[in-house]
Amino acid sequence: MDTDEILEALMSKWWGRALMCLFFLGLAWLFYHVLSDVEEGTGNARVPWYIALTYYIGGKWALVGPLAVVSGLFGLMSIHQLITGRE
Repeated sequence: MDTDEILEALMSKWWGRALMCLFFLGLAWLFYHVLSDVEEGTGNARVPWYIALTYYIGGKWALVGPLAVVSGLFGLMSIHQLITGRE
């Protein structure tokens, strides 16, 4: 089973989308706390240049916000699929 088949099977079920929601929410939480530690001076993180550029232009929320929005969209899609019963 290759990656495309796994993703297709995962995204066809409501619980798969709910898992993706939790994954992106966890990623947003991780970014938020790592960046908060760096801002406070208690942490140190090396990041790729495109993440650093995004951070310098838009701040912490320019990185965390889109991940939280994607998480919310996956959550809404999973709830909609659960309620309507569509695959």
